[in-house]
Amino acid sequence: MRATLASEYLKLRTLRLPALLLVMGTVFSGAIGVSGVLMQPAGTPLDIDQAGRAVTAPIWFLVAVVAILASAGEFQHHTIRTTLLSTPHRTDVLISKAVVMGGYGAVMTGLGMAASITAVLVTARIDGVPLDAGGAAAWFGLAAAVWAGALFGMLAAALGMLTRGTALALTALLLWYFVGEGVLPVVLRQPGLSHWTPSGVATTLTYPAFEQLSTVLASGAALFGYTAVFVAAAAWMFLRRDPD
Repeated sequence: MRATLASEYLKLRTLRLPALLLVMGTVFSGAIGVSGVLMQPAGTPLDIDQAGRAVTAPIWFLVAVVAILASAGEFQHHTIRTTLLSTPHRTDVLISKAVVMGGYGAVMTGLGMAASITAVLVTARIDGVPLDAGGAAAWFGLAAAVWAGALFGMLAAALGMLTRGTALALTALLLWYFVGEGVLPVVLRQPGLSHWTPSGVATTLTYPAFEQLSTVLASGAALFGYTAVFVAAAAWMFLRRDPD
């Protein structure tokens, strides 16, 4: 298993896009933090935790793009055959891919939030903007955001393995992210449904209210459930169907 994990990590590290988006996401997050301080009304305290949470949604999207390209790209370029020849136990390959992509999602989310918070601390000190450290619920939300980033990485990787084509998987991601999550609640005349989409439950986790602990726990279970369903479907197909 250790060799398989090292192999999957090496694949991801040798690709240019994951490293590029990691750097771009971190820089972009820092810029958001600076702009948040500059746009803050004079004399109004700025929530430090809010600076971290403000960058989570775009970071999660970038994580999903990388996960899809990494997983579906192996099938599209037929490098998955080499992987299976070197590691015949497909379960080990599945677990390693999930761990590596989950780790990438967590690291990218954590770095983005850290960059935004650091930029806020530095800029606020220079401009004399007062800061508010927030409470326990706010910092729990930041930790939950890192966990959500890991789950989004695994979910998107599973989507790539299901479609086995980057174009189809990216199209599905874009349609759902920019159309489905906004249109579906309207079409079904259930506006509350938007709180239970993957992005909706992730947002609830990132902005938790301890007085609504049951909702927070349900949102965490829902996001885990979405990921589990996609991972299980991808595993079923991967274990029973050979690469084209």
